[in-house]
Amino acid sequence: MKSARLGESQGCHDAADHISVLSDDLLHYILSYLHSAPAAAQTSVLSRRWRSVWKQIPDLIFLEDSSPDAVDAALAAHTTPTLDKLAVVVAKASGRVSAARVAAWLRFASRRDAQEAHVVLSCKEPPPSENEEEEEELEVPLLGSAVMLTANLVVTFRLRLPPAGSFAELRLLILTLAAVSGDDLSRVVSTQCPCLCVLKLAMLNLVGDLSIRSDSLRAISLRVVGKETQLEVTAPSLESFVVHSCSHRQVRITAPKLTEVEWDDAYDPDVHRLLHTGRHLHKLVVTQWSAMPPLLERFETADELSLHLAIPPVSLF
Repeated sequence: MKSARLGESQGCHDAADHISVLSDDLLHYILSYLHSAPAAAQTSVLSRRWRSVWKQIPDLIFLEDSSPDAVDAALAAHTTPTLDKLAVVVAKASGRVSAARVAAWLRFASRRDAQEAHVVLSCKEPPPSENEEEEEELEVPLLGSAVMLTANLVVTFRLRLPPAGSFAELRLLILTLAAVSGDDLSRVVSTQCPCLCVLKLAMLNLVGDLSIRSDSLRAISLRVVGKETQLEVTAPSLESFVVHSCSHRQVRITAPKLTEVEWDDAYDPDVHRLLHTGRHLHKLVVTQWSAMPPLLERFETADELSLHLAIPPVSLF
């Protein structure tokens, strides 16, 4: 009887562990569905066979419950020479993350030729005053193999962009909550990103004017970017242009293929100029700050028109 039970147990054990005989590539594929590097690392307790499997997964994803120390440890243990994706999201409970630490994560992505690099720091709100915290410089490395780069940081980080070299494969660039030189950003987008298609800037302290010339850009989104700066964009392939609450003293957009415009800000045709665009749009979204927004007069027709009323507060007493 004991022998029968032992055989029964052994059979169940063998059946349960059939997954371990799969190839590493298949196991990496299975672990990728966890969408979490810490969860993948926990599989190392299953058996000796599993101890190193997670260290070779192509995607390293750290959600908000991961601490910066856990991120550092996982990157140090990872063994494959290339990486598909590095995504780090740090929650408020993890405390402040230094610019040097974020730079190290981005350098890891650069050395592993990551196709995607995303760093999101939700650890703090913008400080109420400029003098509350000392600004830290964050050196952004070249990511020559990256197709996507997202940096959602904190306003006390000042980005130092590479002075030379190419983001050869970069298609999507998102920068949020940081300070950056207008000259540096202009140079990188215009001359170091030959394939860039989408540029999204949000709550960015833009120091100086931004001047972009790009044959590849198809979409630009600006949300609370710059303060009394000048914006000039020359992009023959640009199709979509979005502006939300930007205080540029002058805007000049040259985009003959422009088909979608979203403008949530005061529009002055003497200051905000859309040049060489057609008179017809596929989509026009306007926040109505006046009885007849001047932007409506710039275009004759639109397949889709969306108007948002901006009604000022009225005192009843």
